[in-house]
Amino acid sequence: MDSQLQWLAKDCKSTYTRYADDITFSTTLPKFPNKLAYVLTGEDTEKFFIGNRLLAIIHENGFEVNEQKIRLQVKGNHQEVTGLTTNVFPNVDRKYVRQVRAMLYAWAKFGLEAAENEYFEKYVSKSRLPIKRKLEFQQVLRGKIEFIGMVKGKEDSIYQKYMNQYKILARLSMFNNNINDIKEGNED
Repeated sequence: MDSQLQWLAKDCKSTYTRYADDITFSTTLPKFPNKLAYVLTGEDTEKFFIGNRLLAIIHENGFEVNEQKIRLQVKGNHQEVTGLTTNVFPNVDRKYVRQVRAMLYAWAKFGLEAAENEYFEKYVSKSRLPIKRKLEFQQVLRGKIEFIGMVKGKEDSIYQKYMNQYKILARLSMFNNNINDIKEGNED
């Protein structure tokens, strides 16, 4: 299917990308190619439809379109693909960056255990995904910071600031754990 979609994109002077089951077509043409998608405008609504050629490729490969996920994003408006803002260059959503900042703040202010409990209560317990083992807060936070670095670049000031904060907090936690181990050892 990928090769068919790649060919269709080339025929429509567009670019095709896919992440798992999310398919994206982009173009610099002034009008989006009807073979890919089109808009029908009613009195107060706009409805997006997959173009016949694209729909045929999807169906002949045994897939169905999730109508809830169809959208057409135009230049000048917020453009997002798989959680990344893509208008001029790939960027991480502000909410994501704020969440990372809040996690670092909670760890610094209330300690690792309290921050971990809050995170799991606020986010993980509400997740629709079954979690078989408890993920460590530090690993989750490190992964989120690394994701910012992957998207924005390791030279980005936000990535560097958050990674430095993370490293300081990790060292302090390790130091505190060592102190507690020493205290417990002396009590025996």
